[in-house]
Amino acid sequence: MNDVYYNIKSVSASALLTVISFLNPIHMDILVICIMIVGNFFFGWWESVKVKEERFKIDKFTKAMSEGLVYVILVMGVYIVLKMKGIEDKALYCTSVISYAVIYFLGLNILRNLKSLYPNSRVLAFLYFCGSLEFTKTLPLLKKFLSYESEQQTKK
Repeated sequence: MNDVYYNIKSVSASALLTVISFLNPIHMDILVICIMIVGNFFFGWWESVKVKEERFKIDKFTKAMSEGLVYVILVMGVYIVLKMKGIEDKALYCTSVISYAVIYFLGLNILRNLKSLYPNSRVLAFLYFCGSLEFTKTLPLLKKFLSYESEQQTKK
C-alpha cells in the first residue's frame, strides 16, 4: 500500500513541477494578478464594511475569486496555446497585454474603493481621476463617441 501511495505522490509531484516549469516565463504575471485579486477583494470588503455597513457575504467572495480565477486561466491558456504553436515571443506579448489590462482594471477598482473609504483624500481622488481617464471625457470627439455608444447600447 505504501508503494502505491509513494508512486501516486511521485507522479503528482512530477506533473506539478512540469506545469510550473512550463509556465515559468509568465510566473510573475500570474503572481501579480493573484496579488491584485486579493487586494481587490480586501479593499472591496473593507469598503463594504466601513462605508456601506454590510456584513461579509460569501457570494461576493465567491464572485471575486472566481472572476480572478478566470483571469489567471485566461493568461495561462493564451500562453499555453501560443507556446504550443511555437510562437513563444508572441505568447509572452499577448499574456503581457492581458496582464496589464487586468492589473489596470483591478487597480482602478482598488482606487475607487480607497476613494470611497477616504473621501477627503485629494491624492486618492486625483489618482482615481487620472486612472479612470475622466479628463478625456472633456474632449469633444470622445464625448460624441460615448454618446453614440450609449445610444447603440440602448437600442439593443
